[in-house]
Amino acid sequence: MIIPPKLKELLDQDQLSLSLVLDVVTSFQPLLKENKLFFFDEYTDHGIEHIEMVLKAAEFLISNESFQYIQPKEVVILILAIVLHDIGMHTEFSTFKAMIEGKYDDVRVIVLDTKTWKELWDDYLSEIRHWSSRQLENVFGNSTHNIRELNLLN
Repeated sequence: MIIPPKLKELLDQDQLSLSLVLDVVTSFQPLLKENKLFFFDEYTDHGIEHIEMVLKAAEFLISNESFQYIQPKEVVILILAIVLHDIGMHTEFSTFKAMIEGKYDDVRVIVLDTKTWKELWDDYLSEIRHWSSRQLENVFGNSTHNIRELNLLN
């Protein structure tokens, strides 16, 4: 994954920051290269090219005058936020099934995650059944989208 030059220059000032970014990027690079979106295949690209474009856009949005005030740790936060912002879109069916079946309930942070994945999924299904045609069109691109339970037996 290519880190834009001004951001990379700031990271190069702090080896710990650089190594943290490289570790995360290296860990997620195979997943982002494969870029198979089981649940969101109709969405725009969310692979490495997408991440690199968002990184370039972020670098572009930071004025030249501002770069002197940015610290390497802030660049770490920016890059990790960009890399991780869509990572859930790469969830495979088997992982989703395990989440719904409660296999990851023991890793939730109760203070932040008041509901299990199963409870959140059930809430979502209940909510979208009441959506208007316009809401269905906005989210699914189709006003007659059929809302159904997933067959988790596969």
